[in-house]
Amino acid sequence: MYKWWLVGALVLVCTCAMADDWAWRETYRYLPPASARARSYLTLRYSAYALSVLWTLGGLLLGLKLNLGRKVCDRLRYSPAWAQAILVWITLATFLAVWSLPISAASLAIERAYGFATETAGTWTADRVAEWAVSLLYAPVVLLALVLIRRSPRRWWLWLGILLIPVGLVMTVLYPVLVEPLFNKFQPLRDEGLRRDIAQLASRAGVHNPQTLVVDASRRTRKTNAYVIGLGPTHRVVLWDTLLRTRRRDEILAVVAHELGHYALNHIWWRFVLESLGGIVVIFLLAQALSAGLARYMEHLGVCSLQDPAVIPAAYLILYLLLIAQTPIEAAISRRMERQADAYGLSLFPNPDATARALARFAAENYTDPDPPKCVVYGFASHPPLRERVRAALEHAGSPRPTR
Repeated sequence: MYKWWLVGALVLVCTCAMADDWAWRETYRYLPPASARARSYLTLRYSAYALSVLWTLGGLLLGLKLNLGRKVCDRLRYSPAWAQAILVWITLATFLAVWSLPISAASLAIERAYGFATETAGTWTADRVAEWAVSLLYAPVVLLALVLIRRSPRRWWLWLGILLIPVGLVMTVLYPVLVEPLFNKFQPLRDEGLRRDIAQLASRAGVHNPQTLVVDASRRTRKTNAYVIGLGPTHRVVLWDTLLRTRRRDEILAVVAHELGHYALNHIWWRFVLESLGGIVVIFLLAQALSAGLARYMEHLGVCSLQDPAVIPAAYLILYLLLIAQTPIEAAISRRMERQADAYGLSLFPNPDATARALARFAAENYTDPDPPKCVVYGFASHPPLRERVRAALEHAGSPRPTR
């Protein structure tokens, strides 16, 4: 009897291994390895990402070396602390906006060299100005932090984290209608047949009266994408116009089914909750680092105390380092949600072939890496590798017949 159990177990293991090998081999029919051109592009993009992080750190260190915070406060020595804090933040934001221009220009040059970028110099300049203007909106948060430090020196981090939760909720609701229109134009989907098909998918997903908008991404790029954003009255599915121009209808529906999965699984709410809790932890670590750092380098930084607005550049440097450190955790959570949305999308729109084709097109159209290095995946990738996602789609319903 024992032998028969052993034989059965071996047969089961071999069957699972063969099925897994089949699915993995089948992915190459949809998703060949990256071409030499795509590989060179990806190498440049990965290098540009690493360089941008180091460049930003260099700018922040230079700001400390120049003593920007202390110089601004000295010029406003007879002004109230709140005015000093706001002007220090405006100065720092402006300095970083200018400092980031070479990296932004290099990124545009890479996109243009590989035929992706379509934006003009005017659009690029307008985007940089808009980004700078949006960064200035964080001044009230900086001011709130300094007020809380003065009123509750020991627990200011907790109060700030708690107070930022409703602020974050409001911004999640308003961001699609206040900030995104600064960069792009959004219009309702005009294709009535596609809109009807999407409405049927949404109804099955329990998403009622969804807004399906088309964004003019082609003003900047030839790449394709789609995403969900907003909460409550502003929740919407956004399709890039480039996606509509290049994809077949079943591929578009597969992409939309995935995005609807994020709503049906409450990923936006879960992300908000996790980011709120993570924000409190980050602010706590910021408070500890500031207290320890100021005790050691206060004189060198020209900072009188934690309540001094001149501390803002140092605080931002520490915050940036903490955000970099949490990137792998945030990326891991995002990849888990993307896998869940993939599975939900396949149950909502059970067409594994269309899903596999839709995913594979991202590699062809965007030069998305089908087989990224492990350090990229675990370091900062927000989505699972494309080959893993295509394999999961093919395993969903046996062996679909590829359509070309």
